[in-house]
Amino acid sequence: MNIMGNLKLSVKMMLAPIVVLMFLIAMSVVSYFGIANQKAALEDIFNKRFLGYQYSTEIAKDITNVHANLYKTITWMSANFDPKKVDELANAQKPVISRNIGLVQKILKDEGLLEDEKKVYSKALGQLTEYQTAAMGVIEMVAADVNAATMFISTAEEKYDHLNKTLEALMLLEKKLSEEKYDSSRKAANLVITIFGIVLVVAVVLSILVSLIVARMVTRPLIETIGVIREVAEGDLTRDIDVNSK
Repeated sequence: MNIMGNLKLSVKMMLAPIVVLMFLIAMSVVSYFGIANQKAALEDIFNKRFLGYQYSTEIAKDITNVHANLYKTITWMSANFDPKKVDELANAQKPVISRNIGLVQKILKDEGLLEDEKKVYSKALGQLTEYQTAAMGVIEMVAADVNAATMFISTAEEKYDHLNKTLEALMLLEKKLSEEKYDSSRKAANLVITIFGIVLVVAVVLSILVSLIVARMVTRPLIETIGVIREVAEGDLTRDIDVNSK
């Protein structure tokens, strides 16, 4: 109190605004980190989790179409369709499989990929390669010997089932990671709101207290001075004015 009492009046009057300003800065810092956290969470959910889910869905869709078309080539050949059309349909499946293998290889090169994702994508890549081998066997045999192609399709079917289960696991993993990131982001947002509210309440209460203390320090010397002046006016010349406040 003595230190505050020795402060100049102009400085005392600035104490409350300074306190408010300090807490405003604190709230701004809290808000900044809160917004930055939300931004990072949204980017992770959209640029990683959503894209991962989208990739796995696209791969599953492409391979399902390829597998259906393999059966279609056998059906067409058995029904004595134009061999040229059968070859066109069969050969059209090759680039689709190759494209998806290339996509998985590209995804695996992403340094931001989580360890769990790497394991599933690596497994999917191996199964895609195995399926490609089986599918190529069907494609090569369908025009020459439809019965042999029918035997090869059973192997392709087995590889397809394994791959499909892995892709389903990948989609579930991406969904799980998205939910975890969302929950983490929501908890962080709630924490920021709580801290913001606490800082706001403390800022208001403290600024009021500082204002009251400063007002008391400013008015008390004035009241004492007025009292002494009144007593001197009444004839008591022994009183002195002793004011420590500046």
